[in-house]
Amino acid sequence: LRFAIFGLGGLQMLLTGAALTAAGVGLGLPFASALLCGLVLAFSSTAVALQLAEEHGLIQTESGLNGIAVLLLQDIAVIPLLALLPLFGAEAGSGFHLD
Repeated sequence: LRFAIFGLGGLQMLLTGAALTAAGVGLGLPFASALLCGLVLAFSSTAVALQLAEEHGLIQTESGLNGIAVLLLQDIAVIPLLALLPLFGAEAGSGFHLD
């Protein structure tokens, strides 16, 4: 299960994030903004996906377990991404000010 979580989950986050980042850059976003958007959009809803997998009886299948592994990696990956958010704000320059 370790390979499924870190291998498949990491590959899914990497490829999806890279594709969405490239699309953002192609649409004219700065690289840092495109990267942040690409990584955020690479996540899926664990609650929705697990509910659908259970309804279709996929939880106990090989593909169901691989899907759960990808969801687990996504849940774990949220923590470092949240920790990196201030770096994206600092790179953007002026930031957001209420005054």
